[in-house]
Amino acid sequence: MTLLPPAAGPASRSGVRRSGDDYQDLIAWVAALRVIQPEGEVTQLEMEINGAGNVDDVILRRPALGDRFGQVKWATNTALTVDETFMTAQTGRGTSLLQKLYGSFWQLHDPDRPPILELMTNRGLDPAHPLLGHVDGRTDLLVPYAADAPLNSAAGVQLQKWGSTSEATASAWWKCSRILCSVPA
Repeated sequence: MTLLPPAAGPASRSGVRRSGDDYQDLIAWVAALRVIQPEGEVTQLEMEINGAGNVDDVILRRPALGDRFGQVKWATNTALTVDETFMTAQTGRGTSLLQKLYGSFWQLHDPDRPPILELMTNRGLDPAHPLLGHVDGRTDLLVPYAADAPLNSAAGVQLQKWGSTSEATASAWWKCSRILCSVPA
């Protein structure tokens, strides 16, 4: 067996972009398998569509349940985690990932078929975070943990903080968070 030498130096911008595209393509292939699954709930796969806010990378249409909208984030350094800074740091346009997810949720919201927003990344989750450290390993969802958290618990306080960070009322963020965060690692 021939071992590849380790990568030398920092990754180029085009190399990072191409690797991120490859990662997104792999996620789309897995999603395509869900479309052709016999008696499955998914009827259509879309990628990079207009009108889906910041969760336009991979979309699974589920007419009976509500659609799943995915945002793909790939990192060259997998030692970095999805943590508070990753979720709340403001980018060059002055908005954080959390604000983008919140805005996208309300842009796509249909009370009869609420969307599920997914953050799909090769980063691990911060195990010490009061919310992200409690994503359900069976479903990759923050729910039911976040939904059941008392407001005075660390998770409840974090939800309130996320609400203020995303310029949402605490009750509006709470409603969004009940169906929002799916983070496959």
